[in-house]
Amino acid sequence: KMGALNCTVASAALGRSFITFLHLTLLLLAARGQRQLKRPPLDCTKNCVCASNIISCSNGNLTQVPAPLPQHTAVLDLSFNSITQLRAEWTSIDLSSLQSLILSNNGLTFLSTE
Repeated sequence: KMGALNCTVASAALGRSFITFLHLTLLLLAARGQRQLKRPPLDCTKNCVCASNIISCSNGNLTQVPAPLPQHTAVLDLSFNSITQLRAEWTSIDLSSLQSLILSNNGLTFLSTE
């Protein structure tokens, strides 16, 4: 049993490392694309990393969605925080470009659409 537990722990750690690697790769690619397009940098919130239209607030010890968010946000990663509730008015601006909202590993218990 101990060997299976060690294998599970190692597998989980490897999975987290791979996810972190993917996040960093996406952020670097977005930053490179931003330089090529000569766009001004977006405003970024505390506890987050912003690159072009990708905002990563993963592992930020957040209990709520940070504000203000850049209006052109396409990917918002809020994973591995402590956001347990998400109400319909979770953002004060229209994020019409938002394509991906990542909320995994938050212990989300309440989600409102109204």
